[in-house]
Amino acid sequence: MNKIKYFAGLAVFSFIFSITPVFSAEASEIQAPEEETETIIEYNISDGTSNAFDLELDYTETDTTEYIDNVSPQFLEPIDSPEYPPFNGIGYLYIEHDSGAVTGGTAFLVGKNLALTAAHCVDDPSYGNVTYMCLYVGQNGSGNRIASSTATSYFVSGFWNPSSSDDIVNDWALIKLRTSMDPTRTSILPCAIRSMAGKTIMVSGYGSEDGKLDDYQNISEGTVKSDDGYLLITNAEGRKGISGSPMLDITNFDNTVVGIVSVKDRFNHVAGPKICTSMINLINSFNSRN
Repeated sequence: MNKIKYFAGLAVFSFIFSITPVFSAEASEIQAPEEETETIIEYNISDGTSNAFDLELDYTETDTTEYIDNVSPQFLEPIDSPEYPPFNGIGYLYIEHDSGAVTGGTAFLVGKNLALTAAHCVDDPSYGNVTYMCLYVGQNGSGNRIASSTATSYFVSGFWNPSSSDDIVNDWALIKLRTSMDPTRTSILPCAIRSMAGKTIMVSGYGSEDGKLDDYQNISEGTVKSDDGYLLITNAEGRKGISGSPMLDITNFDNTVVGIVSVKDRFNHVAGPKICTSMINLINSFNSRN
């Protein structure tokens, strides 16, 4: 019988799938360039193969806007209107595994055929290998959606440890979609490395209620309580299912993603990895070819 995964419990923080102590440090605008390359692992969904390659890190790249031509100003819309930015760039991620398990989460567009999510949504050894994945962008409460596409592969950092519940910093994955999204109907969300301590963010993703995933997006706003250059800890509320949701900087009202929801604490406050150089470089590399 198929299952839907909602929680993987932790003592202090818990992965929210369906979405350590609190760190305290001075925010840094750009991470210190400690490495020249980072190993990225590609998993091909259709044939189950994997391939590792070295990504050359360019620390002068701090955002993904160069190859995006439809970035719209941000304004808050109700969750029942996902056809407007930034909500028409956020989708429900449906995943099937070779164990027979069916799981779900949230992902958001960062290119015409690229989406970001949390790595634990797509790479969880307890559920086996991904055999099918589909992103439903701008799905609403009636189950309708603006666009959809299956995935051909996904990429995770070679530093990502799927067996560790403490590896929050590397909990990100880039998904390659089979179909390019219509830019007149969907938004591509720009990503950037920014100092965020004390600033306001918005989270929007697909939660769960009464044993099933919601068909509509849930919005939450909060303040970044800690930014150590790698991890954002916030008091924005998160529900089951919103792993992979974007943390949007609404201080500047420009739709920019500064982090990815990974975990929540006992107060339902979310935390997750900051947008980092390897994410920026990988996204820009793919977008430059389109």
